[in-house]
Amino acid sequence: MRVFLTGGTGLVGRHIVPELLAAGHSVLALSRNETSHAKLKASGCSIHPGDLTNLEALKTAAADPSIDAIIHTAFDHNWSNFVASCEMDRKVIEAIGHRLAELKSSKPFVVTSGTMLITPTSGSDGKLQPGKESDAFEANSPTPRKHSEELSDALAERHGVNTIIVRLSPSVHSGQEDKQGFIHIITKMCKEKGQAAYAGEGQNRWNAVHVKDAAALYRRIVEVECAKVESGQTTFAPHPAKRAHAVGEQSVAFKDIAGAIGKKNSLPVVSLEGDAFAAHYSMFQYFVAKDNPISSQYSGVTYGWKPTQIGLLEDIEKHYPVL
Repeated sequence: MRVFLTGGTGLVGRHIVPELLAAGHSVLALSRNETSHAKLKASGCSIHPGDLTNLEALKTAAADPSIDAIIHTAFDHNWSNFVASCEMDRKVIEAIGHRLAELKSSKPFVVTSGTMLITPTSGSDGKLQPGKESDAFEANSPTPRKHSEELSDALAERHGVNTIIVRLSPSVHSGQEDKQGFIHIITKMCKEKGQAAYAGEGQNRWNAVHVKDAAALYRRIVEVECAKVESGQTTFAPHPAKRAHAVGEQSVAFKDIAGAIGKKNSLPVVSLEGDAFAAHYSMFQYFVAKDNPISSQYSGVTYGWKPTQIGLLEDIEKHYPVL
């Protein structure tokens, strides 16, 4: 199997590469400059020159008959202009998706989203139930990244594109490697403010996944979906988009996350509310306060995926650096 990958030097992408190669597959990686060329070649990839703004380069790779599947993980983590980054992501998905539709291709197109786009609902006992893969994204979500899921749905339902949406945990943790994930960002904020903070009683929950487990899920998805195409089980026809949750731990209280950050960085751990909480976390306050317990049971059964790596709190304790 040959896979076209965007984001091959990113946090998740650089772990997807060895996952695919170790399983006997080959990778054609989008590469924007000589530095990326060198890193990707050293990791065993073939190079496809271009970047996220070069839509023609993306469409050319997607249309390559030697490519069996496409994995899109690249994202511009420019938090100062998050709206523009999300719009760029939408344009990339649109360009690749429309090219596949023009070709009437059923090759799997795996796009990346996040579990923070869904809000779990309450069960009969009034308690919030873990969100499932079948749950739609929240139309009222303040994050513009919802438009990428919306477009991915449209590509499948209206144009027949074989889209699979991977929702990543808010914490894709990776110990010493984490330079741009939420745990790294939040830790920096806490360090600057001199305290590790949580909202109210701190009982809102995050889900989490180790980056190596997330990478393994991407591999399993393209393996399973390519097999369905080859067997004729999946054909080019309008259908609902598929979803998978890259979730290793479905529920970790944010008070415990703040506690682990505080302990590692010798910071007091405090409860904040209202304006004080907003000032502490700024544009990230929505994510930090969100209750987001999420299940990945369907993903595990469908794709034969089982997380095997350490949990978030243990990773913070043992492998995250003191900032």
